[in-house]
Amino acid sequence: MNYIKMYDNIRFIDKELKKGNYPNATYLCKRLGWKDRKTIFRLIQIMKEELGAPIEYNENKKGYYYTDNNFILVNSFITKREIVVLKIIENFVKDEFGEEFYNSFNNLVNRIMPPDYDRNESEFIKEIESSFSFQPDPRTNIKVDILLTLIDAIYFEEKTKILYRSQKGETLERIIHPYRIIYKNGGWYVIAFCELRNNTQFFAIHNIISIQLLEENTFTKPDKIDIKIGHGIDSLSGHGNYEVIIKILPSSAEYVRHRFWHNSQKITENDDGSILISFQLNTLNNIKRWVLGLGENAIVVSPTELIDLVKKEATNILKCYI
Repeated sequence: MNYIKMYDNIRFIDKELKKGNYPNATYLCKRLGWKDRKTIFRLIQIMKEELGAPIEYNENKKGYYYTDNNFILVNSFITKREIVVLKIIENFVKDEFGEEFYNSFNNLVNRIMPPDYDRNESEFIKEIESSFSFQPDPRTNIKVDILLTLIDAIYFEEKTKILYRSQKGETLERIIHPYRIIYKNGGWYVIAFCELRNNTQFFAIHNIISIQLLEENTFTKPDKIDIKIGHGIDSLSGHGNYEVIIKILPSSAEYVRHRFWHNSQKITENDDGSILISFQLNTLNNIKRWVLGLGENAIVVSPTELIDLVKKEATNILKCYI
């Protein structure tokens, strides 16, 4: 039996066990097209001994079952290339999300690695890993336990009591209905309905001091979340509608044109090597900082509100050095 067919058969057995159908060898032989029941016994043995599946035989039901319904079958039939990809992602998780995420992901990767993974292959992976480096943006520090509790609240639709630090430094108590978690520009946020404010808003997870699931208090998640979610250089919570056009001079045009900044971006090439890049944005705060970051190589064409914001910020910066 080749690996692919064996894995497909194991997946089928797993589904039957998850359904609680109490499949036996005769039934599985018929469904899988095997004539010899020994093949089924061998597959069951592989699942128990190599994949850790908690399978037992029920004499009353005359079939197999999972003693732990929360068991998840992990595919251990992976190629060397897939292992390389996993290890690269593992390094990205460490640099982008921090040690706590990395430790959990590392444990998962080690469980997936084949039991016969030899030392020569490990040396090969180390060489591959050393060929990559990630330079993440500055990120906020969060408590992973708070993030995981929010995920539980979203999944089970349970109201949550949080202690939250406002932008003014005040400690506030809120009861929220968490809808969705977003990771953007190095920060974690949760979209949630706030019972006190009676509206849906963003909460920065790094500002959540403590959290408590209110398990007896559930809510119904709306089919549509009535809040704008910014992308790229846009803001998470802007409510405007701005058509932004910026001229990028030739010295920075190559850098700008080959990057994805926003899902609405459009680029027009000019004869002198400069480009015009346009966006449809909810807010001007992030694009103002983006323009200032490019210095003299970015010139705002429109709207006038953005021109005024950049002028004011540049003037204030100049005052610091006079």
